Amino acid sequence: MRARPLRFAATCLAASSLLFAAACGGAADAKESPKKPQGPQPLTAAQAKSVLIGAADLPDGWKLQKDTVLDQEEVNQSTDFGKAEQADCQVFLDVVNTGRLLSDYKVGRQQLFARDGDTSTLGQDVSGYPVADSESAMKKLAGAVKSCTTFDTTYEGKAAKARLKKVDLPPLGDEAVGYRMHFESNGYAIDFEIATVRVGANITTILHNWGEDERGEKDFRQAYTKAAANLKKALSGDSAAK
Repeated sequence: MRARPLRFAATCLAASSLLFAAACGGAADAKESPKKPQGPQPLTAAQAKSVLIGAADLPDGWKLQKDTVLDQEEVNQSTDFGKAEQADCQVFLDVVNTGRLLSDYKVGRQQLFARDGDTSTLGQDVSGYPVADSESAMKKLAGAVKSCTTFDTTYEGKAAKARLKKVDLPPLGDEAVGYRMHFESNGYAIDFEIATVRVGANITTILHNWGEDERGEKDFRQAYTKAAANLKKALSGDSAAK
């Protein structure tokens, strides 16, 4: 039997706003004028929304679950998975519990699809951070994929064991990390395929939790490819995407 750790919740994820400070120009009698932020910047709320894939981007059978987010902490103030016994493995539980690598995001959008006829779900997170944070988070994630082949945690308060394996993905964006996780807890099995891609200061993650039927690897890879393309397109006017 396969459990579904992604809970449906009738709520919307509110994107936080990024405030830019205005800088003053040179001469004392010159008028103050805002300077354009330098370097890669987090997406605007509109850009983040444009990164979300649609049902038409997926094979037949997937339906968008309206007003649904992935972040259990935001909806329930609790999570299905607890802490990892190995500290460097906690990043994977953060992703399945919240959909994102870091909690301190500057802009965020999430959505969830369900597939007709089984219990499979496919979620997407789009989050923007200060560029140093996004680069550091991806470096930490890539390192943990190598070091966390097995680790212990809890699922709904019961002991759980996780096995993790790297998934090779087409090298899209500035960098991408893919992996497959299998959890066993109290007679249940829970499986994920996850892909995370960064462009500049922004990250999008695809989380595929498959059910009783076929794994749907093609669906997962198709979603990853489209999400990465959407992220690059949203930033096409930004130096981060060049």
